[in-house]
Amino acid sequence: MTKQPPKLPLYCDASPGLSKAPTDGHAGLWYERFFDRYREDWSLWDNSKQDWIATVAGDDTKGRACGSSENTLTAAADRQRELIRALGGEPRCFKTEWRFVTGLGLPHPVENGFLWHPTLGVPYLPGATVKGLVRSWVEVWDKLDEDDKLNEKARRARLKFWFGSEGKEPEYAENFMTGGFIFFDALPVTPPCLVADVMTPHMGKWYAQGSDIGNIAAEPEKVPADWHDPVPVPFLVVRDASFLFGIAPRPHPDPVVRQRMVDELPDVLDALKNALDWLGAGAKTAVGYGRFVEDVSTDDLTPWVLERIKELAKKDNSNEETVLRGKQLALLWSALEEGEEKNRARKGIKAYWRNKGWWDKPPSKKMRDARKIYE
Repeated sequence: MTKQPPKLPLYCDASPGLSKAPTDGHAGLWYERFFDRYREDWSLWDNSKQDWIATVAGDDTKGRACGSSENTLTAAADRQRELIRALGGEPRCFKTEWRFVTGLGLPHPVENGFLWHPTLGVPYLPGATVKGLVRSWVEVWDKLDEDDKLNEKARRARLKFWFGSEGKEPEYAENFMTGGFIFFDALPVTPPCLVADVMTPHMGKWYAQGSDIGNIAAEPEKVPADWHDPVPVPFLVVRDASFLFGIAPRPHPDPVVRQRMVDELPDVLDALKNALDWLGAGAKTAVGYGRFVEDVSTDDLTPWVLERIKELAKKDNSNEETVLRGKQLALLWSALEEGEEKNRARKGIKAYWRNKGWWDKPPSKKMRDARKIYE
């Protein structure tokens, strides 16, 4: 059969005349709204799904970066960082350990959807998803410390204070309230790399119609067995990306409640880290997708801190990480005049230490002395 020109669900004069997503445009808008692999009867061409995914992910295994520009993503991340800090929260960067997919269950002609940020045109995780992920961790796996697992009463109290409800069951509905923390959308800080992936289910009819089998001998295609052929199903995934997460204590008129939120913020952030590491975010987490690890960087450090680090490293002929965990930087910080600059410097240094795992358990006496100064 001769392949016909692409058919779009648009007026003829509105056809964009493009074969792939424009590099300076909204990849999500293209992917969601301009699918054109239809025949005249609106059935799909052979290999149309793979072809369409290739318009945003490229034709090879290298993948393709998405996002209108790195400057746009950087500006969006910077604005979100400032908002999180203004509310007394902490931004944290996490990078994908392997592949990550979001919005797989959304409807799309290629069978598997993808979630795009409405204005940035990149994959992201909504704040509600981040909140649900952290809650899942608290409901089952959270601990008070290394040896003491949360008892049921303490767990429900934490769920109520952090998320606004002890449980999701109807009996708790009358006591729902606003949770103590704001969970922000997780945004990529640099253009993420998109690639095409494929799943090969062997027993689709068993999963869809297995419970309706009336006669096994007459319906062998519905039986789970090794004679079935795999059915390749392509889908779009993120391969390499670093995402900015953020959690902030919610404003509250009662200073006691507000202080409790501030005090428990580190525990919420630890729960986020554990959930991303052990549970994963997005779809297909049971087979290894969606795992994140902390992206330790100096992004949170203020210009004053960065300048002092360079000066001390040059003076002592040492590397910057040694300076960051040393006592000299802490003494210079303590000599700063009280004010916003000093507070922001401490918050950035503390965030860096937490990312490295130094803050709660400093590995040396010098670092313990430095932490006492920052405290």
